[in-house]
Amino acid sequence: MKKMWTSISAAVVLVACVLVVSLAPTSYVLWSAGPAVNLVDAATGAPPLTVEGRDVTRAHGGLFATSLSQSGPTDAVTLPQIIGDYFLPDHSVLPRDAVYASVNLSLQPAASATVSSSMDTALAAGARQAGIDVKDYPIVTAVRQKSPANQVLLPADLIIAIDDKPMATADQVREYIRGRQVGDQSVVTVLRAGEKRVVTIDALVGSPTNGTVPSMGITVGTGYLYSPALDTNGVDAAFAGSAQGLAMALASYELLTDRDDLAGRAVAAVGQVSFGGEVSPVSAINEHVASARDAQADLVIIPRTNCSDLMDPTPDIPIVAVRSLAEAIAVLDGGAGEQILPTC
Repeated sequence: MKKMWTSISAAVVLVACVLVVSLAPTSYVLWSAGPAVNLVDAATGAPPLTVEGRDVTRAHGGLFATSLSQSGPTDAVTLPQIIGDYFLPDHSVLPRDAVYASVNLSLQPAASATVSSSMDTALAAGARQAGIDVKDYPIVTAVRQKSPANQVLLPADLIIAIDDKPMATADQVREYIRGRQVGDQSVVTVLRAGEKRVVTIDALVGSPTNGTVPSMGITVGTGYLYSPALDTNGVDAAFAGSAQGLAMALASYELLTDRDDLAGRAVAAVGQVSFGGEVSPVSAINEHVASARDAQADLVIIPRTNCSDLMDPTPDIPIVAVRSLAEAIAVLDGGAGEQILPTC
């Protein structure tokens, strides 16, 4: 009898240990396919992207931006979830530090207002490819709360001048501010929503990392100005990242040229794109392709350099690989055709 109770007790302890290990959170992040959005048309209401002040012919088909579903830095990921996702196609399991190495959890929720520079660059690249004159300026990409610029400068402000000194690049803005003194006042001329405005920063403060270095409390990047402009108010933040750049650039080109190259097709595009039109690879390409498949896309355009990352060499959806925005546009208009451009 004593041996039996010992065995039962050991079994109970073992089951408890297994349950604890199974349900305990782990230091991993899960990737899977996220939703896709049609950028140039909508079943109901306005599409995510529109041309400001101009009616355009809507595309008969779909131009889809895909997305990635990713567990957050504080999400509890358990061992059964890891094992399940590891063996599922189009899913990935990664060490949390590899994904969120630069995330300071003590600063969450975000301590600044931001604008997507990736989306702005992609849209400008499409406009440039459409033959529109695109000018670049320093742009405010983030404004730190509890800084002198908070509520004075706004994300998406294009900086034209500081203290009547013209500013041509983001580096010039940074250098000028570093050359001032903590406590100095600055007058900033910006373009905000197409209108010129002059605002005053009452007193520069010390940088959070070095109190002797003056700071306005802004982050600057490269912004673009062209006409007609694109209204991105309908674009969800999940589709404003670098991986959606190629889709955004193609949508920009389609809208600003008022073309209908889709001809009823549902096309998805994945990839980063530079202002000059170079297409570069993205992480989680398999999950993005799965997102396109879930959206019932007829074709997926991906960066050529992502071909070696595909898990399935013969996917059930046609894939065209491109090196540039011009090649991707050729796929849409049929000038090059999917038979000429290389597939993966």
